[in-house]
Amino acid sequence: MAKPQNKSEPKVDEQIAESFPASDPPSYMGSTAVAGAPPETTSDNSSSGRRIENESVSIDINSATEEELGSLTALGPDHVRSLIGRRPFASWEDVKGLPDFDGETIAALRKGGAHINN
Repeated sequence: MAKPQNKSEPKVDEQIAESFPASDPPSYMGSTAVAGAPPETTSDNSSSGRRIENESVSIDINSATEEELGSLTALGPDHVRSLIGRRPFASWEDVKGLPDFDGETIAALRKGGAHINN
């Protein structure tokens, strides 16, 4: 026959919950903490060619560093060297005149956040 539970004895769940601080609840209790940093929404108008606005990156191909240009997924190392060696560009038509810069590559660049400041 089962022994009746004494009202003064804490339940197992209460014992477990009491052994954790409030900031570190057991996993079965859930959590309201959110990991990770908030997305960048500031605008960096420094001398580099990179500007961040509302989570989108904008890179001026006329002033961006080699690293910044290399961060564009449409560009490989040869593309980056070609752009840097022929700057400044007045328009996308100027870029289109470079080897391996067809309309598809330029469209991918623009979609990825590249632009031309004159």
